Amino acid sequence: MYVEDKIKEVEYNLNQIKVNYERFPEIQHSFSNFLSSANSIPDILLSDFATKFNMKIPLEIKSLRERFQKESFRENNSDAKKFYSWFIAKYDSIKKKDEIGSLLIGKRHVNIHRKPESPSLTTLFTFGKPKEGMPYMKMTLKNNTDLDQLKSTLSTGFNDMQKMGGVVPPLMAKVEWMIEGTDLELFQSCEYFLSLMKKFVSEANEIV
Repeated sequence: MYVEDKIKEVEYNLNQIKVNYERFPEIQHSFSNFLSSANSIPDILLSDFATKFNMKIPLEIKSLRERFQKESFRENNSDAKKFYSWFIAKYDSIKKKDEIGSLLIGKRHVNIHRKPESPSLTTLFTFGKPKEGMPYMKMTLKNNTDLDQLKSTLSTGFNDMQKMGGVVPPLMAKVEWMIEGTDLELFQSCEYFLSLMKKFVSEANEIV
């Protein structure tokens, strides 16, 4: 099934988010690729089942879902009808009832048709080794901030303080990318969305 190949592609794009986590604009490009590939899983799944039900649907058809439904009724294929009803209900459940599912399906539309989606950057930092229960301080930055330059600037400032006699413990910092307009961490949200899509595929194979 082609959907299995697509899942491998999505897994690759998810890993690229991790690889490029502290690099901009690479992180933006990786997120964009993930959105496009992950959101294509449902339609590729439906296309696989169209083949399974011996439907002769041309690849260039733009509205696969509409054509699949018409073919199932034209051929009076009860299994295809049952599968399509389940497919639409399952997809709508993810799109409307799951917070992250709804968010990333919507982000994909914006990313393709309106503007490139870009995550928001948050730097979490503290002085010295954070004690248990001690939260990091947060600094939200613009997406085009050069992380190496930021770290260099902070380091220079601390060195200057030390030269003036101040005692400044080492800076402990980590970077987190959040989905724009939310408090949801980027990689974990994408990882969860992929798990939703994998479950979608797994359940589909149990239906028929």
